[in-house]
Parts: sequence; structure tokens; C-alpha cells
Amino acid sequence: MKTENYVFISYLDSDYSRTSVYLTDSRKQNYYFWKVQGTKLRKIQSLIALSMKYSWGRTIFIVMSPCHSLVIPLRFLTLKPIILDAGWSLSEALQVRNLGPKFLGRRIQTYFIDFLSFHLSNILIFESKQQCASIRHNFLLRKSKLRFIFTGFNEARYKNLIPVMPEELTEQNKFQNNYILFRGSFTNEAGLDILREISQSSEVNDNQFVVATNMELTALKNCKNVLLLQRRLTEPEIKFLYLNCSLAIGQIRNTPRLVNTIPHKAFEAAYFAKPYLTADASGIREFLPNNNQAIFTNSEDPSVLAELLKKRITDRELLLSTGVNAKTRYDQVASQQKLQDQFFEILIELNRS
Repeated sequence: MKTENYVFISYLDSDYSRTSVYLTDSRKQNYYFWKVQGTKLRKIQSLIALSMKYSWGRTIFIVMSPCHSLVIPLRFLTLKPIILDAGWSLSEALQVRNLGPKFLGRRIQTYFIDFLSFHLSNILIFESKQQCASIRHNFLLRKSKLRFIFTGFNEARYKNLIPVMPEELTEQNKFQNNYILFRGSFTNEAGLDILREISQSSEVNDNQFVVATNMELTALKNCKNVLLLQRRLTEPEIKFLYLNCSLAIGQIRNTPRLVNTIPHKAFEAAYFAKPYLTADASGIREFLPNNNQAIFTNSEDPSVLAELLKKRITDRELLLSTGVNAKTRYDQVASQQKLQDQFFEILIELNRS
């Protein structure tokens, strides 16, 4: 290969982005990380210093998600190839938050950041084939510059960790193993309002739910079989929660975004070989295409979902086989090694062009 340096750029810590899955590839000695910090002026100064440092060497720049906006000034500072590992568009991420009409200006601004960063990059990487098709249509892009790599899971950070029980669980006498786990932010598509009604159903009121989110959830505080963890968890705590749960709940409200998106917790659950309950959408079906690889639902009715959970949670053999099948699929198409190899193939391709 001709290129000597591959520089990963972000204004966040390197482990925040989905791109960290490739950056930790220990086989690559010429991977470098450059963090752009400070005010807008300081960020520009940092990018100037970056472009000057690598002005004479053979270099490919990789802008890490969600730092799409860095592509725009970087392109005006260098003619070297730029890969944007976007995963998804910033516009789409903004839609999930359901901002009102007064944020119309922000939505328009975000669209133009996406538009410019996509068109100024040499290669764009997205999290699903559906996402590639949607982005190509919405931003008028050439098919030839779009690539697809699953988001996956940074196994290297968890592999040798010793699991640690969250403090809140040690303080609550009601804690039991084999609980139902929900982990993630409170978004419209998460369906936590549906989860609240499910947890109170007579069908599953003997089962314990552990809800881990960084949001304040007053609606779930008085649910007797729900244990709340309302903060950012450490990685040893996340490992503990997955290892000891019987089932993980994903996005149970089937919103339009799930046509293109694969929630990160789907990869987490599959890595830990845990059965995953999810709305049946085309995005998740790219990762887990078969009915024996997850528990799929087409209903948002809490009573229907409670009945489904009741049937599945008591069938330990089915839960075990579903988790094993998900893990097998994960190892085939989304392991960290697999994703690192796919990313390196893109680098080889860009070097040849």
C-alpha cells in the first residue's frame, strides 16, 4: 500500500465514536488520533496544524462520527483523501429528539452541514445498506462514494473487564438475577412509556425489569418491579448487566428511523449472547435477518407485548438458543475483527484509486 499515515480526527474522545472499533486495530502501526478542541478559532488552528504536519507525507484523513462538520474546513486545507465514517446523518439524529418549530433554523443548518460534509468527502461509510440508499436519495450523492459497515461493538474495551454490580442494585433487596434489561436514552422510539405499562401488566408483574438510562424517569420510579439506574454506567457495570439478564429489550416503538438504523444495543446484546426483543424493522433485519436470532414484534400494544414476554421469559431453552444464534450471526458479520478488516479494505481501495 502506498499510504503511510491514517489520521483519525474528532473533537471528542476517541472512544466516543463508532470509528473507535477500527482505531483500536493493534495490527496497524500507522493509525494516529488527532483531537480538535477549544473554540471555533482554536479548532481551525488545530486543523491547519494537522494539514501542515501531514502536508508532505502520504496520508488519508478519517473524520470520526459524529464530527461531520470537521470535513468542511479540512477539505479547504488539504487535497488529501478524506473518509467520513458517518454512520448516519446528523439531520436524522436531530429528528429523533422531536424538536419543535422554533428549531427549524437548526434543522436546516444541520442538513447543510450533512450535505457539504457528504459531498466534500471522498468516501462515506454508513451503518446499513438501507442507510446508504436513504442518504444517497436525500443528499443527491453518487453511489460510488458510499460504503456500508455495521456499527458493531468495541469488544477490546470489554474483553478482560471484571464485571461490577451497580451500587444501586446492591442497596436494593429486591434485586434478582435473570431480570429483563432495558438500556439506553429516553427517545421517542425507545418506547419507555410502553415499557412502563408492560411492567405493570399482570402477565409479567413477577418479573423484574432493570432500566438503565441517563435520563430522569419519574414515571417509572413507583413501579414495584422496576429498578432504575439513572446515570451513565461504567463499562464493568454494563458488562455485569448483560451477563446477568435473561433478555434485553431494544427499540419497541417502530418509528420510521428504524427502517435505516440498527440500535447499538442490538450489537451489545448479540455480543453477550442475550436474546433481544425489538420492533420488526428493515434496519435490524440487516443484522439479524432470521426469526431465530431475535424476538421480533409488530405490535406496540403493551398487553400484547406483555403476553409475548410471558411466553418467552419462561422458555429458558428458547432464550438460550436465540442468544446463541444472535452471537453466531454477530461473529459472522459484525465482530470487531470483521469490521476492522472491512475498513482496511476501504483504505486499500482508496489507495488504488
